[in-house]
Amino acid sequence: VFFEKIFVTRPWKALFVTTDDDIREWWSRWRVDRYSVVFGVTFGAGLLALQRMDHIPGSALAPLAAIVSIAAYTTFTLFCGNVADCEEIHSYIVFIP
Repeated sequence: VFFEKIFVTRPWKALFVTTDDDIREWWSRWRVDRYSVVFGVTFGAGLLALQRMDHIPGSALAPLAAIVSIAAYTTFTLFCGNVADCEEIHSYIVFIP
């Protein structure tokens, strides 16, 4: 109710709702990607800080880490049975690069 009160009032209404005042589509998309920006900014700031302090190890393990991360996320995607559960978990594991 509070969420709808904020996003169905003018001037925000034109950005978030359809013509029939339904915000379900926007709400479901927001729930899936709600932490993406926070994870991205945190990862970027951490990466820059580590680069400036020269604490990033050699790139020998970088391809292996990328392959393991992609394999883990692909496995999760293939074995997830319920779409609602997958979308709920997605917002918490989106930090996997």
